[in-house]
Amino acid sequence: SANVVLTKMNDGGVSLCEAMQWAMRSGVVGENRNNFCDGSDVLAQLSILSKIAFGAPISSETVSCGGISKVTRKDFEFARRFEATVKFLGVVQLNRDEAAISVYIAPAIV
Repeated sequence: SANVVLTKMNDGGVSLCEAMQWAMRSGVVGENRNNFCDGSDVLAQLSILSKIAFGAPISSETVSCGGISKVTRKDFEFARRFEATVKFLGVVQLNRDEAAISVYIAPAIV
């Protein structure tokens, strides 16, 4: 859902607020957009996937979530200079050498 909003911002040249209003009218985003904007919904999903894939859930206290609430049109303008865009990523990786899980939840230029 976050990437649908980001795509609307990129393709339509609209602000996050305008893209969120469109997403809510379209049913892409539910009523609790705070979980959506701050990345906590992605953290909950990654915790489930991590438990299934690696046998270990992710603790919300140990993960810094960067949601889409601070993404602006200028971010897209900057990304276009590199023929890229902004997407919201939620990544969980197992580092076998350290027997640790690393988590990345934030907007990124891709």
